[in-house]
Amino acid sequence: MIGTRAHRNYPISSNAEKFYFSPKKYFIERKIQTQFVSGYGLTLPRASSKYSIGILHIFNKISWNKDDILDSCPFKNLLLNLYIKATGVPWIVNQDKSSLLHIFLGIKVYKVMEGYGEGLAVAIDDTGSIINVQAVPAVSTYRRSYHIEQNEMKDIILKAVKTYEQQERKKPDKLWLGILKFNRFHAEELEGIIGAINSIMGKYSEVKVAPIAVMKSRLYPKPSGTGNTYIGIASNACIIGRRPGINPTVAYIDYRIKDYSVEWSVKQLVNCLEALYKAHWQTFWGTQIRFPPIMKFAENISNLRRRGVTIPDDRTFLLTPWFV
Repeated sequence: MIGTRAHRNYPISSNAEKFYFSPKKYFIERKIQTQFVSGYGLTLPRASSKYSIGILHIFNKISWNKDDILDSCPFKNLLLNLYIKATGVPWIVNQDKSSLLHIFLGIKVYKVMEGYGEGLAVAIDDTGSIINVQAVPAVSTYRRSYHIEQNEMKDIILKAVKTYEQQERKKPDKLWLGILKFNRFHAEELEGIIGAINSIMGKYSEVKVAPIAVMKSRLYPKPSGTGNTYIGIASNACIIGRRPGINPTVAYIDYRIKDYSVEWSVKQLVNCLEALYKAHWQTFWGTQIRFPPIMKFAENISNLRRRGVTIPDDRTFLLTPWFV
């Protein structure tokens, strides 16, 4: 357990490299789990005017009422983080049957250096457990953005499916996959998805995919109440709101490969996203984050990869949240 505030201020703070990424890399290379804590003041639920405590204050034994500490947001999340990093499974989300997916893939494509990019894919199963993490090369386009080539995308999906099938579970009759990617899908990426589906089609009575593009948006509808607000903006898209003052996220299903895609209503898309938010094992307040957790996981690992961190080869360690 490491005490620092640097991880909270990334990427603004110059201390993040020295006090967060450097020790994080050191311990990952040695397959040692880490938990960063800070004295950053977080208010207790429904008591913002009365209490304001941070994790380090608790360990400094400042005299707080025991019930107040146990009810605090940061303390509960700390215990949850320690539990999942010790390979615990805190809860399982039952998905809505109308939008049930067996495998979720979160993909982040980013620039490593001029002319070279990388695609990072995190796969989880329908219970929220991590089943695979993979990095592949990405190529640049004429607009200087990067995308995953067809064969690499196909390989990502096939490895995730193979890992899923190796689990000790009853094999489903149908296999449905959700592939979430920051920004739009490139045509080559969609061709890779088609190639992967065609390769596994014979094993199942039906194979369908939900290619979901997750976009940052400057639009801001006025949500009512608190937490996430979902507003349909098209037959295949919705806006994921957060809190007032925070720009929302737009998520939509890419129907350019309609013959292979699920045929969902906006409500079914929302059900899928809602299940993903609830499967966020890092916090009890998963709906308060801007992006689905699997996207956040991919982003966290990409930040570590940019700093020379290799994906762990120890599978037991790999399938834990070593990247948070």
